[in-house]
Amino acid sequence: MQKDCKYWLLKKEHKIPDLKELTVCVNIKRKISNSQWTVFTYLHPDKTRIELGMKGSGPNLHIIMFGRVWTKSSVVSLENWHSVCMTWSKSMTEPKVYVNGSNVDIKAESRETALYPDSVATGGTLTLAVAHNFSNGEMNIETGRELKGSLSLFRVWKRERSAEEISGLTCTDGDVLHWEEQIWDNDMHCKPIRDSTQQCDWCYYEVKLVFIIFREDGNKTSTQDAREVAHQWLTHVMGEVHLWETYIYLHKVMVQPLGGLHTPSSRNAEVRQ
Repeated sequence: MQKDCKYWLLKKEHKIPDLKELTVCVNIKRKISNSQWTVFTYLHPDKTRIELGMKGSGPNLHIIMFGRVWTKSSVVSLENWHSVCMTWSKSMTEPKVYVNGSNVDIKAESRETALYPDSVATGGTLTLAVAHNFSNGEMNIETGRELKGSLSLFRVWKRERSAEEISGLTCTDGDVLHWEEQIWDNDMHCKPIRDSTQQCDWCYYEVKLVFIIFREDGNKTSTQDAREVAHQWLTHVMGEVHLWETYIYLHKVMVQPLGGLHTPSSRNAEVRQ
């Protein structure tokens, strides 16, 4: 908690896209007990419901999707860091929730059987540590329901992440929203504070590269050829690099054409120590 710090608001230029599957992870520490608290709220663009959210009541955790609520009782204690992740795809009947790397059972607060939308809507508004609503076009903060404590490592991915990824890759950054100060509105008087108690286990590193392949014969480079070029080059480079006397080797290379260009390909290279 900081003086004059109320919440973090996602800048408009960093809006959440349309998502047919997703994962959201965040670390939280409750320092003062209050009956209602909020981790984040992503409001639907038509302002009628919470599209995605994470709240709590005392030690109980509430997960919100498409206006529906699921609860896990007695899971968020005071004065302790908790890593909480929710993951979902359109084929699932309810989100999966992980607390400190372990999958937990959640209970729906109603027996509503209405079908989910196919995706999370783009263009909504996102706040950290508070819930919000709109009145006459103006955003209002729901006072008395803020998180009284600390929040860190809020990240969003555009895919469902496996249990192994969630439990083992605790600090991997999101591919939709990163934990970076520049994507948040700095007018809220909330500056990040360094916390040495936050521990990260970097079993894997995700490296994103973009490069261009030109063929002398003028033909386009296939995705498979680009993958082989990227794999050979990265294997050579990583074979010559060592960190703290531990050699790094290439684990997997994924290649996708970069939109808008004819010849380049962009890669996500996942590297393991």
